[in-house]
Order: sequence, then C-alpha cells, then structure tokens
Amino acid sequence: MTDAELLVLIRDGDSQAATTFAQRHWGWARVYASRLGAGDEARDVAQDVLSKMIFGPPIELRTPSARPYMARAISNAIVSAGRKRPPAASITGESGLLKFADDGTSPSAGAARREFWHAARQALEELPTAQRVAVVLRNIRGLTFPEIALITGRPADTMRRSHDRATKRLRQKLSRFFCSETARKFVLLE
Repeated sequence: MTDAELLVLIRDGDSQAATTFAQRHWGWARVYASRLGAGDEARDVAQDVLSKMIFGPPIELRTPSARPYMARAISNAIVSAGRKRPPAASITGESGLLKFADDGTSPSAGAARREFWHAARQALEELPTAQRVAVVLRNIRGLTFPEIALITGRPADTMRRSHDRATKRLRQKLSRFFCSETARKFVLLE
C-alpha cells in the first residue's frame, strides 16, 4: 500500500493506517533530521513531522511516497528551530558561512565582531526565503545542491542560482566589513 493510499485511510479515521504509516517512516525521519543537523532534537523533529502527517495529512501528494513531502517538512522545522536559537550560534564555526581569521581578544575586536554578527544575521534574515534556505542548507548544513533540490522540491540549478544570488547580496550588504583593516579579521567561506 502506498503512502498516498495510507493517508487517504488516515483522513477517514483508520488508526491502523496511522500506525502503519508511523512505523514505516519513523526511523527514516529520525535519521534524516539528524543528517540535516538537528542533533539531539532529531527525535523531536521527526515526531513532530510524523504527528502533523497523521493528524493533519496533506490532501494530495505529488508522488506515491510521502518522503519528499516529509523531507521538506523536516528541513523547514530545522530551519525554523534555527531561527529560534541565538542566530550567531547557527552561522559560526568551521562549517558555517563565515569565520574569523583570528580570535580578536581586544575589546575593540570584540565590538567589531558583535557588530559584524548583528549585520550578518540581519542580512541573512532580509534575504528572500528561497535564497535564505539555499544559504542555510548549503553553507551551514553542508548539503549539496542535489540534496537541497530534494528537500525544497526545486531543481538543483535553481537552488544553485538562488545560492549565488544570496551570496552576492550578502557580500554587498556586508562589504563594509571587508574594507580597510576589518577585512583582515574575517574570511568569507565558499
């Protein structure tokens, strides 16, 4: 029985179909959420997405499998959870979008760093949704464009162009930090 057929039964109130659906997708959803960077919250993300699928199933699936739909829901849940956390934590580190070339322990370096991260968070939040998702999934989560395409349901080339546009916009908005002496403190990662 396909997922689409199970979801029809779930909408009609069949609890056995709901159990079958949950058993079929629980392990995959948990692993997928973990792979996208949910960490310790992978179980919670998987449970939330499965609950939404069971208690409010989509009216129609584009494919017989619910996994592409669930992949997008898991990705959205992780991105949303990232917005609720302190944004600086989600864009720092070796796998992040930006890193510091040195630790800058002086008070003026600390002030410059805070100003930069505030501007970077604001610039990221101002991006259109498709561009922001492309940057977060590519630069922060480390996914490839084909993986991003699977999650978003858009062609890989479209997501690559969205990422390129977003990178250009971020560079323009943050260009003041890459001029003069401040440029030596920060390195934009590709």
